[in-house]
Amino acid sequence: YEWNELALAEQQLQTGLAQLQGQVGSWPQFEGYTLLARVKQTQGDLANAFVLLNQAEQVAQTIPFQWTKGVTAAFLAYARLRLGHAEEAYNWLAQVPTPLTDDLNRVREGTYLIAARVLLAQERAAAAAM
Repeated sequence: YEWNELALAEQQLQTGLAQLQGQVGSWPQFEGYTLLARVKQTQGDLANAFVLLNQAEQVAQTIPFQWTKGVTAAFLAYARLRLGHAEEAYNWLAQVPTPLTDDLNRVREGTYLIAARVLLAQERAAAAAM
């Protein structure tokens, strides 16, 4: 995906997701669906991107670790922002308690970056720069 080899990325993600089929609470499965949704979006296939995003959301409900709740919500908000549903991303940001003021750590890093992207989409660059 990062090298813009979308067909290869799609094939590899589908292979990986097929191998993870039937697992409950699988973080790699969640990430696979969200990344495949990004591939589909980049290919211009928004209908399937939303189907994959819904599958990711269903998988996210089964992940048993508490720390993943905020991270999955952030991933889904970013995916919605990229797919043109900015209002849903704005709603996510409004529900996150002070997302950019806590100490940064490995778990929070992705959430902070997504919050900054949502703030930039809202034209709030000063808040994103904090």
